[in-house]
Amino acid sequence: FTEPGRMPKPSLFRQRAITQFVVTLIVGMVIHGAWLVYRRTLYPPTLPVFDDFVVGVLFVAVYTALWAPPIHACLLRLRKPLGFAAPRFGYAP
Repeated sequence: FTEPGRMPKPSLFRQRAITQFVVTLIVGMVIHGAWLVYRRTLYPPTLPVFDDFVVGVLFVAVYTALWAPPIHACLLRLRKPLGFAAPRFGYAP
């Protein structure tokens, strides 16, 4: 709990590269895992389930997560030319 009148500390730092990596990795694993289950229920499997999981879920999720921090940094640098508002945080003094 926090004192009255004070904002709680943020639990997610959106500007940190590790946060962008971990969030993208988790979301990627959930989406590709769901796609793997859907695909394996509709079509006959071409790979064993472990190989399909490693290649189709883990490799793709890690690859996507590795690209998240540099792409986010490029978007932050391009926010003024593209007309995006600067991120504002409610806990900043």
